[in-house]
Amino acid sequence: MTYSLIGSILSNGNHEKYVSKEISTRAYLNDLKKWTGLTAYNFRKTLVSDMHARGADLATIAKQTGHKSIKTINDHYLKVSNRTVDKFLP
Repeated sequence: MTYSLIGSILSNGNHEKYVSKEISTRAYLNDLKKWTGLTAYNFRKTLVSDMHARGADLATIAKQTGHKSIKTINDHYLKVSNRTVDKFLP
């Protein structure tokens, strides 16, 4: 099981103290959804879209996101906009 460190700042008047704790990946993902209303999948899709828009090739995106298939990236994450197509036309 993988663990993450999260922290918070506790304030009691004039003093602030940073406190961290180790939580499981599952607990972190649950907290992430509670804090932002988004799932890890939402963040992954944003990463894929951003990397693609900046010119990253599909093999690089697949490696970064842990996908073994470039087809998965293309079929499930990318919706190529006209702006992206126009960027590569003369």
